[in-house]
Amino acid sequence: MLAILQAHSLEFYIFAAVAVTLTGISKSGFSGGVGAITVAIIAIYISPLKATAIMLPILCVMDCLGLWAFRKIWDKKTF
Repeated sequence: MLAILQAHSLEFYIFAAVAVTLTGISKSGFSGGVGAITVAIIAIYISPLKATAIMLPILCVMDCLGLWAFRKIWDKKTF
């Protein structure tokens, strides 16, 4: 695990954290389309395919949590 974390520089993790934060703010509706540049921000340090592979699960989890908060679809009464 430590070897994976040391594979990238501290700057990469800072840029990735900023990108994920911008995505969250954008998905909540406060910053318009700023979330569209998050893959480009991460792609400064790694390949665009890897940046997309990092962001896709994050976006899926954000969508699922948004559905849960809005519609309460994972309520015990539903099952």
